[in-house]
Amino acid sequence: MPYTYVYVPPEQIVDNMFFINCNNYTCRLDKELVALDGLKFTELLKICQKIKVFARRRGTKDLMISEIKRILTFEIPEEVYITNDI
Repeated sequence: MPYTYVYVPPEQIVDNMFFINCNNYTCRLDKELVALDGLKFTELLKICQKIKVFARRRGTKDLMISEIKRILTFEIPEEVYITNDI
């Protein structure tokens, strides 16, 4: 089953930063997604669950970060996508 991209539209990006709202957790990320490296495993897990990273790709922090980077996009993708809800 292919994954669905999460499109972050330009109006959600302010000073190169945007928010992702997860279950009882809001994460502020930079457009380059460097902030992911500083998050705890549990915080990354919440983001992964929100953007529907496959469970088998949530085993390590590095896998989660690479999948989040692959799924979050700042240009409208040609494939299936949803818009980040804030």
